[in-house]
Amino acid sequence: MRYRSMLPPTKAQALAVSLFAAVCSGAAQAQLYDVSLFGQANLTISKESLGGGADDVSKKGNTYEPIAKFSESSNLRRYAKSVFRIDFVTTEDGKRGVSVCTSTLVAPQVLLTNAHCLSTESYQVEEAIAWYNLIDQDGKEAQTFKIRTRAFESDAALDYALVEILDPLPEHIKPVPLKKSIAVNARDPLKIVHHPRGLPQRLSSYGCVAVTETGAPDVILGHRCDTQGGSSGSLVLDENLTPVALHHRAGLQPDDPGSFNKATYLSTILASSAYLARIAQAQTPSQDQPQPQSSDQGQTSTQGQTGTPSYQPEGNAKGNDTGTINDLINN
Repeated sequence: MRYRSMLPPTKAQALAVSLFAAVCSGAAQAQLYDVSLFGQANLTISKESLGGGADDVSKKGNTYEPIAKFSESSNLRRYAKSVFRIDFVTTEDGKRGVSVCTSTLVAPQVLLTNAHCLSTESYQVEEAIAWYNLIDQDGKEAQTFKIRTRAFESDAALDYALVEILDPLPEHIKPVPLKKSIAVNARDPLKIVHHPRGLPQRLSSYGCVAVTETGAPDVILGHRCDTQGGSSGSLVLDENLTPVALHHRAGLQPDDPGSFNKATYLSTILASSAYLARIAQAQTPSQDQPQPQSSDQGQTSTQGQTGTPSYQPEGNAKGNDTGTINDLINN
């Protein structure tokens, strides 16, 4: 199975250069939690495991607003119902542990996240689950669902991946509608709902504005929304809570007003993914969502009894071109 960008070659090449040239030689590896914590809502934050991460989280308590404090009837809370924390049992350089990313339901049984969160040549995922409605530390309001460890569609340069939820979701869990093109201007207000450090859902909005001069203005949206490890794969929203980009890399420095984090414009991802482009044509999510195309190595798609996608690859989908993306910072 091959995964390739449908962008013109010159733009795709320029994107790859702009992404990887920006990675410093000292880029951090994904932070790992103890493997015994897999399946637990409360991923213990310790100075030993996260290099002072506990202090950092405490200092940013007013920056990361708990989603649980907002009314159940609020638009923000309703949007957050489509945001999942995904936990992976991983092995990297012989070390087993749990890594965390954020993801969003974009079609029935389908999550959108970063390609670098999933299996690569050097970073293997053994098992994965998705947490729904994880809004409190003990996870009493949450549910977990098993997901595949490899994407059925991904692009390393754009750093997006689509992964299937294996357990059937309740009907009340709805995908987030996608739009093909949303204008974003410099200093437009933005928001992110995510799981920084694997915490229950948090909102970043304070000081969260767009940066459009990124060196790749048709592909990369810069933003000054605060993120941490675990925020990878979260959608960047405009002030109307409409998704505009997929966060994938840190770069924001508190003492540098010109610094910013990076996200891939959804319009660019939709131009590369026929599957997502067809979904975006629908005004509201329904059971008539398109199915992934069969691969050139025998992956097939069937319609499940509930009308949601059901995939039958050989084990997990193979061929993800995500080896080099492993060097990116996992936040």
